[in-house]
Amino acid sequence: MQNLFARFVKDESGATAIEYGLIAAIIGVGIISGAASPARSPTPPPAWPLPRTKRTSGNRRTSG
Repeated sequence: MQNLFARFVKDESGATAIEYGLIAAIIGVGIISGAASPARSPTPPPAWPLPRTKRTSGNRRTSG
């Protein structure tokens, strides 16, 4: 029985497979969340404030 337990403690192949699986899962979650992020806000806010200008209609005629 002690021999079986000692072999089980020494064997790390299962732990390595689990670690690789966890790393792959974390990378997958990062890729999915990164790809879904731009879909929520297609136009990012401007890096600086936009100028505030008066908007006038194009139908006004000036007297002149």
